[in-house]
Amino acid sequence: MWSELGAGRVVIDAYRRGLQNAHLAAVDRKLNGAPAPVNPLFAQFGITPPRPLSDDAKSQLRGDLTALRAQVRAALGKAGDAATRNHLAAADARIGKTLDPRGGGGN
Repeated sequence: MWSELGAGRVVIDAYRRGLQNAHLAAVDRKLNGAPAPVNPLFAQFGITPPRPLSDDAKSQLRGDLTALRAQVRAALGKAGDAATRNHLAAADARIGKTLDPRGGGGN
């Protein structure tokens, strides 16, 4: 999903930027989202609501996100156009907020 980051000149098209933004949003929801309310109809139809992530899974996601952030920061200097540069800067900030939602960005 982030394969462009390893290129010598990084250019990310609008479709890929949207996909990457959706990925960051999904990871943020998994790490920081409030548990979904349990619908009483679930039990009636035998549906089990999704379980929250385990601490181990959250640790793995945080580690993956930290590694991604390092790649994003390295790619910023290789951005081939303004749209890519802006996207990478926003992704860096968004990852920071996901990793440290109370502090707003972490380093």
